Amino acid sequence: MINPFTFYSQSPQTIAYAVLVGVVTVTLHSWILAALTWLAGDRGPRQDGRLTLSPTRAASPISLLSITFTQIGWIRPMQITPRALRGGAVSLLPLLLISLALLALFAQSLMHLRPLIAHTFPGAMPAYVTMALIDAFRRTVFWYVAFNLLPIPPFLMGHLWLWRGQPIWMKSAPIGRCIALIAFVTLVTVTVSYRANLIQIELALLR
Repeated sequence: MINPFTFYSQSPQTIAYAVLVGVVTVTLHSWILAALTWLAGDRGPRQDGRLTLSPTRAASPISLLSITFTQIGWIRPMQITPRALRGGAVSLLPLLLISLALLALFAQSLMHLRPLIAHTFPGAMPAYVTMALIDAFRRTVFWYVAFNLLPIPPFLMGHLWLWRGQPIWMKSAPIGRCIALIAFVTLVTVTVSYRANLIQIELALLR
């Protein structure tokens, strides 16, 4: 089964799992945040086409590559207008946190299906693959949520800078890509250098 920061030791099968659950993670989170923003009164994300389950709308190629290699990625910057939210700018932080909480809750709720699948289809290969994907999804969501709590771009909490107006890394696509590339290189470096310690952290926290 996939552990974070161990991409290079995995089989082709688990690499395929990593790609699939990574795409699902960022796509689902982007949709959740867009839906919450729309429900909170800001029509911007819907008009921008973010209220859709499209991986290319949800994340950049660098982010999709990062979540495949390291189980950590980020969504494309979402054009949220804090003043348009019900409750105003103070609603932005709860909105971001709730989107991550719902993603984590969904991943954890899927774990309750594993015993049912194992009991209903004992020894069946499709059942094994489904349970493996559920476990991989939970692990990916764990690290995705943890890193997206960092209040820096390109992670989700970087959207807090919207309190002071649209930040330059959202206005300028080249700057945004540069920041994403720096994040990707940093995460891969962490992958190679500290994966053993981080695996122990994950095992302790997910028990």
